[in-house]
Amino acid sequence: MAIAVQMGLVPSFAAAKNVRPQERPATLAVRRATQDPGPSGPVLPTPSKPIVFNVAPDPSSRKISVVVTEGLRSMASVPTPELRLVRMALQDGQDISESDLRSLANLWDGMAALRLFRLLEEKGGAAPAADLAWYGTIAVSTGRVWPLKETIAAMHTLNPANVPAERRQAFTDMIFTLAWAGNSLALDAVIDLSGPGKLLGPLSQETRASIIAQGDAIGDGRLALRLAVALWQNADTLGADDTALQEYLDHAIAGNNLVVRTTALNLKAQFKEKRLEQTPSQ
Repeated sequence: MAIAVQMGLVPSFAAAKNVRPQERPATLAVRRATQDPGPSGPVLPTPSKPIVFNVAPDPSSRKISVVVTEGLRSMASVPTPELRLVRMALQDGQDISESDLRSLANLWDGMAALRLFRLLEEKGGAAPAADLAWYGTIAVSTGRVWPLKETIAAMHTLNPANVPAERRQAFTDMIFTLAWAGNSLALDAVIDLSGPGKLLGPLSQETRASIIAQGDAIGDGRLALRLAVALWQNADTLGADDTALQEYLDHAIAGNNLVVRTTALNLKAQFKEKRLEQTPSQ
């Protein structure tokens, strides 16, 4: 089953709805965020101060779009004559009420979801983050990548305990599939939204390896550095050890971005110094 990947465009063909990501090509397969206590070893020393990470990825990678699900494709799937008329009006570019947009978007009509997302955005802070995250996910999953940044921002504000399982699965499918396609916003979201108690759940060893592989393919070392920073600053919950952290820093040092390399070298030196401070004197 093919998945279309394009740069900022709605792909011309789609993967069937309800096809699980593990059934798609291996390069785009969703690595499930299964519980993983991490490698065993001594607890990492606390960084001297909070690590600020502000290296931006290639802007063009944010435009990579993937059809995760076809969504609503046929009028025959619209349950009522009234709603079919609404969908025809939507396709003709007419103004549609918010309630009608919700009805269509909840059927996974990507066009309606995108229109509704923009309508909700116009409300500013009055729009529930849960709505922005959900309808943004529907829009992005059906090939409309434009609201991805704002959708991820809304996800950051959600309480994972209050997110229904169906929505959490849709969030996971969308973000991981775009991440493995190379979308930098999604790759960052995999790191930022993963962990015990977080929206996407704990990172498995396989997922960490996939992040590193993606970063090596990009070549700038940024993802390896972000993962190293995330592991170090959350070592108490992620169970990282010296070997894992230094491996990620080494990948970052091997990259071609001078800022990333310099930052990774400095962190490695700081780590060595902190570890020496923990070593009992003979």
